[in-house]
Amino acid sequence: MQIFKLYLSLVKLHMKAQTSYRKSYCIEIFAYFLQMGLHICGIFFIFYHVKTLAGWSLWEVLYLYGITSTAFSVAQLVGEKFEDLYIYIKSGQFDQLLTRPVSPLIQVAALSFRVERVGSLIQSIGVLCLACVKTKVYITMAGLGLITTSVVSMFVIYYALFLASGAFSFWTLDSNEIFNAFTYGGIEVSKYPLSIYQEWMQALFIYVIPIGVAGYLPAIEIYKKPSELMVWTPEVLYALPIALGFLGLTLAYWHFSIRHYQSTGS
Repeated sequence: MQIFKLYLSLVKLHMKAQTSYRKSYCIEIFAYFLQMGLHICGIFFIFYHVKTLAGWSLWEVLYLYGITSTAFSVAQLVGEKFEDLYIYIKSGQFDQLLTRPVSPLIQVAALSFRVERVGSLIQSIGVLCLACVKTKVYITMAGLGLITTSVVSMFVIYYALFLASGAFSFWTLDSNEIFNAFTYGGIEVSKYPLSIYQEWMQALFIYVIPIGVAGYLPAIEIYKKPSELMVWTPEVLYALPIALGFLGLTLAYWHFSIRHYQSTGS
């Protein structure tokens, strides 16, 4: 509870700084809404030319988009700044985080909080809810349970990827693009049925980075789709434990990197 209070206090301080330039703040909010709107328009454009995508309807694909965007928006609110950690390390600012009586994880999480991201989160939840209503997922408790598990599991995995990117910065500066390929590449992949991709990519996002286990496999169960993947569909029951295990590995890597961190001396 004390850690949560500290986090909220730090978030309030950063929010005051972010909202001090109101015009810039409003423009950023509009830009995020426009960006997400363009992504949704892209999906509608695809289905203007085809009726189904690998057997998935428009609203079923928008469901995938909704859970992916919702989970990623939350992960951004608490983990996005890990991508920029190499800047703090190069400038020596990370040393300041270490001298404070608060875990660096909490401090970076507070730095990641940006008010305009809340707008994209609300928009993502809206798309998810509308897709659930259109596909009548909401009428079953089992469906709601799978949706909740899916969103939470995907959030954990995306946060773990942000954390791994930050930990990697301790070893090789200016190389966070390596993890961006998995983080942002995983987002784009998980917005569509995984079966449309080549087998090596399916294996990557199921067995290495388990985004598919958290998002696509529960969707198969919800919509009773025939699985074309080399997996056993009931593995969706293990989506959250697998996501937590993935987070555990990245946390271990983070603490290992912190222990071997050497200050820039600046």
